[in-house]
Amino acid sequence: MPSRWIELCPVNQIPRGTGKYVVVEEHGYAVFLHDGQVRVMDDNCPHAGASLSGGLLDAGGIVTCPMHDWYFDTCSGQCTDNPRIAVKSYPARLARGWVQIQKD
Repeated sequence: MPSRWIELCPVNQIPRGTGKYVVVEEHGYAVFLHDGQVRVMDDNCPHAGASLSGGLLDAGGIVTCPMHDWYFDTCSGQCTDNPRIAVKSYPARLARGWVQIQKD
């Protein structure tokens, strides 16, 4: 099956300094805007299931989990404190003012 691009939300709905929670096809995503680039990853922190979209986004593109202060790179989904932990990240782009992700 070829990959496809799925629209998540208009880019102007992403708040500064944090993310936006979006559900598409029964899946929750955390959508961020960092230095003009959209970044999308799974929303649930693997530690305790907190919503990563509600965390604070720093100048380096790292989001802090709002529950227990775990740090995740919004580009790769990698936990910066533990290389064995990550959340899935997705190729993302802007098209006609909408955030889209590539899904297989």
